[in-house]
Amino acid sequence: MNKAVKMFEAESSRKINLLKTVSLISGVLVLIVIVLAWFLVVYPLVCILKNTTAHLSEGAQQVAEASAQVAQSSQVLAEGANTQAASFQEVLLSLEDVKAKS
Repeated sequence: MNKAVKMFEAESSRKINLLKTVSLISGVLVLIVIVLAWFLVVYPLVCILKNTTAHLSEGAQQVAEASAQVAQSSQVLAEGANTQAASFQEVLLSLEDVKAKS
């Protein structure tokens, strides 16, 4: 009976060692797959997104600058139109004075 127990213990011990080895190898393989997935999939996508974000940010800056220029030009145009309207009004008043005097 002792011999059978010792054989069972030896067989169980061998199976446990095999399971430990398989678990270790599986864990290492999972880590390798995760690292490969990072460098082959995730990292390139992150780089593309960073590039795209930089381009969008640059484009937004250009749009903001153009918008500021348009606003400034609109202000100058409005001031010019006001000046012209005032001058036109003065000319009309002068014409009315000339007309009234004649």
